[in-house]
Amino acid sequence: MSGLAVSIEWAAARRPPDDRRHPPPRRRGDLLPRGGRRRVRIRPPRCDPPRAERPQPRKEGDLVLVADARIDSGPDLLEGFARSGPGLPSALAGDFAFVVWDSKRRSLTAARDPFGTRTLFYRAGPGRIRLASEIDQLLDGGDAVEGETIREFLSGSLSDGPRTFYRDIFRILPGHVLEAGESGLRQTRYWNPPAAPLRLRHEKDYADDSGASSGSR
Repeated sequence: MSGLAVSIEWAAARRPPDDRRHPPPRRRGDLLPRGGRRRVRIRPPRCDPPRAERPQPRKEGDLVLVADARIDSGPDLLEGFARSGPGLPSALAGDFAFVVWDSKRRSLTAARDPFGTRTLFYRAGPGRIRLASEIDQLLDGGDAVEGETIREFLSGSLSDGPRTFYRDIFRILPGHVLEAGESGLRQTRYWNPPAAPLRLRHEKDYADDSGASSGSR
């Protein structure tokens, strides 16, 4: 099983800006120098799938992309994002969860496919945001549970929202885009089910279409 784990830090590096004689060593997975203004880290998921199955980060210009995706039709993710920005997901068909970091705009964009086939969770704090395919990749130990979500689950009335069983961990909803930056974050919908009802020319076509569909399963 593939999975992604990404960490973005907007906080300034701790070393003094004029201390260039002894720069700190880069950690495995860092895509930008640690002495820079921000740090981007692509971490292998804790479930540790075979290396061949791990989403590999791609970098082009100011953009860094990591994706857990199977795209059936649409533009290349990195090239498409360079042209369309957060509007890219609406042009894609397939199963996907991806994260793009734009170092020029200091912004992060993450998205899930309309049917939520690929999962993606996030945890945000002062100067930092982490995203992962699985919740346990974001746990720090001693995490507070979200009582309201647990009550809804036990009563069978769990709402289809971004909350999870943990107070500080949220999920990106299917058909939504998450945009995050130093000023905050927001999650917006980019896809809605077709509103128009199915209209066939003849009444018998409904039965024919239903029979053909069930016969193909």
